[in-house]
Amino acid sequence: MQLIKVFNDNHNKLVKYCLYLAVFFLPIDIWFNSLFILISFLITVLSKKQRYSYSGNLFMYISFAWFLLFLISIPFVKDVSYLLKHIETNYLFVSIPIVLFSLISIRDEDVFHYFCILYFACVIYFIISLFNVIELAGIEVLFSKHTSTYLLHYHDIHHSYFGLFVAISSLSILKKSNVVSFLILFVINLLILIILRGKMSILIYLLGVVLINIKNFNNQLKFIGLLFLLSIPAIFLLKENLIILLNERIYIWENALDVIFSNFLFGVDPSRVQAILAENAQNNEIVSDMSFNMNAHNQFLTSFLYFGIFGFVFISLFFLIPLYYSIKKRDSNLLVFLVLLFISFQTESFLLRQQGIVFSLFFLSLLISKNK
Repeated sequence: MQLIKVFNDNHNKLVKYCLYLAVFFLPIDIWFNSLFILISFLITVLSKKQRYSYSGNLFMYISFAWFLLFLISIPFVKDVSYLLKHIETNYLFVSIPIVLFSLISIRDEDVFHYFCILYFACVIYFIISLFNVIELAGIEVLFSKHTSTYLLHYHDIHHSYFGLFVAISSLSILKKSNVVSFLILFVINLLILIILRGKMSILIYLLGVVLINIKNFNNQLKFIGLLFLLSIPAIFLLKENLIILLNERIYIWENALDVIFSNFLFGVDPSRVQAILAENAQNNEIVSDMSFNMNAHNQFLTSFLYFGIFGFVFISLFFLIPLYYSIKKRDSNLLVFLVLLFISFQTESFLLRQQGIVFSLFFLSLLISKNK
């Protein structure tokens, strides 16, 4: 009985410690990330001292709605095993909001700590991977266009996701830094993103730097100009690749829209989305090289493909509800995160991988919960 009392009295601390570990393992090992999220969820559910009512929280409801859409679609797919194996990731739409909105007295310092943990986990993993790759393949591997594949291969982490983690999590640290440490961290982060060949991550990072300084833009105009002068090598390096990437994305988006217009109301079989996109592209000669499994590379289009107009309504509310909270509470941190995440969703189907689901849900729930 005494043990149960201690558990109930300290569940808030226990959950926070588990979430610290979950965030740390997010860019490193998704299995441990899942484990600590599950533990924090079980602690929350089993605790008898819930001090916060979930009623009225629109973001939690819309997250539950996505999981409900996922469950409803299971009987209507040909390959049920495809969706069943994704239950582990999609249950996060229920567990993460419940855990975050049950926490008591989340402060700005707590949000800062979570971003710091994610950032330093990314840097640690990046440095270790960098030395391992150089030892195995030599220093010249850093100049290869496949550098990100070599670096992140062992844990199957998508370089776009990893680059976004670095770009967004570092902004909280930059915001609290003085001019000298700001410049040093700015250059370090830029070098990491260049090595990762994170084209969109670099653009999001630069935009984020502007947004966190926008309140003092007039006073810091020269300072921001200096930052962009430092960014010229990155922009020059990636200019040609960005044009190629944009052309590829346009072809892929046209193909996805063609399928959507034919399946507007309910979408297509979720277990065959990639195959249907590939077949449509071949039939219409939208792209010439179909040796890869296609996805829409846009979360809005992907949601439309999976669940039709209902999926599009979900993903729209996924951003509109946090936007409402950010305006109502005048929370610039939530607004900046929302803007950068929205841009990321335009070029990646961010909710198809567990890293994307955890990152999006965790920090949106955390920032909203801070304002409850």
